[in-house]
Amino acid sequence: MHTTNQILDALAAKLGGVSDYRLAKVLNASGTATIGNWRHGRSSLSQDYALKVADLLGWHPEYVVACVERERAEKDARLEATGEILAVWDRIGAKFRPKVAAILIACALSVGVGIPERAQAATEAPYSALLGDQSIHYAK
Repeated sequence: MHTTNQILDALAAKLGGVSDYRLAKVLNASGTATIGNWRHGRSSLSQDYALKVADLLGWHPEYVVACVERERAEKDARLEATGEILAVWDRIGAKFRPKVAAILIACALSVGVGIPERAQAATEAPYSALLGDQSIHYAK
């Protein structure tokens, strides 16, 4: 499952490597402090922001919400059954994760990235990690 930082990094990369300031503007967040709080774990993405991010990334909203809720549960010391709750979010995320990975692999194949050496990256990292220093150029 992706962490909040990985999700935000994937969105920033999709938007052309934008700053946290630009992410805040795109998400209609109250400012860079909000993004910083998410990145440093002082607060979590709300479900409505998770849905916005999923839409912008083109990921399943269920997957992004599961990632965010899993991370939130992991940090909540008041939960008595933390392990069980994390396992539930992992199972929910796993139902949608293969579809995210399949999209990443399809994108990698379309730009000629070698899948055997990058297959693990497709299941563990956002799309930007698949491309490394390569870029995509479109021509009419």
